[in-house]
Amino acid sequence: MSSCGRSTKIEKGDDDPKPKRFRTAYNYFFMYERGVFMEESQANDEVTSITARLRNYTELTTDDVKRLMPKEKRRHVKTKGMVGLKESTAQASRNWGNLSPEEKHVFNILAREDLERWQKETKAYKERALAKEGTNDEKEMMPLSTVCSES
Repeated sequence: MSSCGRSTKIEKGDDDPKPKRFRTAYNYFFMYERGVFMEESQANDEVTSITARLRNYTELTTDDVKRLMPKEKRRHVKTKGMVGLKESTAQASRNWGNLSPEEKHVFNILAREDLERWQKETKAYKERALAKEGTNDEKEMMPLSTVCSES
């Protein structure tokens, strides 16, 4: 029996996944707003004074924004009394629309950095894919007897 059969099954664990899509300035703003909201909801006076300072968007630094972004994806848990996604998205959207270009500047910087990362990773990914195709083409050009072995 030949051990040269090709599997049509799609592999779940891709050894070379595509790069994660870049985030926009609005994505960074929304994550920041959510982080501020989550800290404010803890009702701590020290945190409230910090977040009040951070609401002045013209004084924000990229480190301030990154500090409030989630470190890892968390499991969704609905909690009583918390504002839902629909309400928080609507509020963040209104806030984003009211920001001046100067206030959006820090979020645009983060988005530009992430776009550059994505472009670099995508270019490398495409080069690896082309190199992989080249090795597959060489295999296909070999005689069948050298590629498959009889058991």
